[in-house]
Amino acid sequence: MTAKWRASFVATLCFILLTIMLFSAEASHFAGLRVFERGPPAPALSKAKREAIVQTIQVNVARLQSEGKLMRTAAVDSVVLSFPLRIVADDPYYGYYFIPAFVDHNDAYPDQLLDYYCGKRTYDMSSGYNHEGTDYCTWPLAWKRMAHDEVEVVAAASGVIVGKDDGYYDKNCTRSGDWNAVYIQHSDDSQAWYGHLKNGSLTQKSIGDSVTEGEYLGVVGSSGNSTGPHLHFEIHDSSGKVVDPYYGECNTTTDRSWWKDQPPYYESCINKVILTSNIPDIPDCPEDETTILDDKSQFAPGERIYISVFYRDILTDQTTDFTVQKPDGTTYFTWQFNSEEPYPAVFFYWYIDTPSDADNGRWLLQLTFNGQTYEHEFNMSPTLTPCPECSGSPVELTNVTFESGRNCECSDSASITIGTDVTIKSGATVTFKAPTVKLQSYFHAENGSTVNIKQQ
Repeated sequence: MTAKWRASFVATLCFILLTIMLFSAEASHFAGLRVFERGPPAPALSKAKREAIVQTIQVNVARLQSEGKLMRTAAVDSVVLSFPLRIVADDPYYGYYFIPAFVDHNDAYPDQLLDYYCGKRTYDMSSGYNHEGTDYCTWPLAWKRMAHDEVEVVAAASGVIVGKDDGYYDKNCTRSGDWNAVYIQHSDDSQAWYGHLKNGSLTQKSIGDSVTEGEYLGVVGSSGNSTGPHLHFEIHDSSGKVVDPYYGECNTTTDRSWWKDQPPYYESCINKVILTSNIPDIPDCPEDETTILDDKSQFAPGERIYISVFYRDILTDQTTDFTVQKPDGTTYFTWQFNSEEPYPAVFFYWYIDTPSDADNGRWLLQLTFNGQTYEHEFNMSPTLTPCPECSGSPVELTNVTFESGRNCECSDSASITIGTDVTIKSGATVTFKAPTVKLQSYFHAENGSTVNIKQQ
């Protein structure tokens, strides 16, 4: 193993965040980051709920067997699994998930952690609970992807539906309530549990119906004991015992990998690159992230561009090379970056100030990380007016217009007064952030504009 996660970082709470600000020695760019930090752990299922699910499945299995709809046709515990997620979004992406927690193989507790790779990417509780599945968190834009049904849960192996739970609230930001789930029994009598699904998204098939490998089962959600959209994927062998499908030195539940093609422990990559004209941030749970992280492709000369890079499994020995190219192919700016710590999921952000006489046309941001090159295009157009200046403290805005196509942010540590002749044009998005935001009667937001007021 080349690195291990900090024990304090491993979490199943997919959306509790810590903000850290870093300042580069280069005056021409700034770096900040948002990382996941561990929150109070809780079981994916309460003991009582787990027992109730097992009992219901047992009753269903007995009935289906008596009806001839369920029988073992393969050697015991011989199933092989495909990946249980797929993305159907149209927007550019490179990856869409990360894994904060595998099965815990150390029965001791608390904080006695051991995953299949002999690392600590799992969790336990002082009550005696040890994590019993694999958690796949959608990353980034998890709430946006859930709202638009962009990450689907699919059958990892063919089988018969032996249980379904649906109708429960699916936007939990704290751990509470029951989950929506599908339970599949395979031809070798093993089972797969797919939990925390979106309410109303479950397959229309009924208990007793067959599903094939890769078939749609539902949409990733945040139902039950969950703090953000993710899939809890849990495998049981033919005797009902929890099995970790990932083969490794410290996996005591199996002597083989249950995957057709087991992914590596570290899947280091860039999941997404987003460009904005406002400081990137994560909105309050469960708000759609695109209210702040709305990827832009059009900028005005002289405008500040924020570059957010969403990493998965970034390690300390990995370098990212950045190049910004002008329309004629020449280099405008380059820099390198190394993370000081490893993270399962993190986004770093920088800004560049484009020149007021920037060449019009297609610019190119190119990133090289872990042997992979990622490209993100944007255009410079003089027809776009930069965001109005938001200066002074407290801020008092008068006689300014936020033009169509702009995504602007105005923030202050004291207060913002939106006063005389302030207009937000249709197609513009403006975010005002301050402890106090005052709106005067002269303020005008046209139909089709978006105004976000965050008093904080």
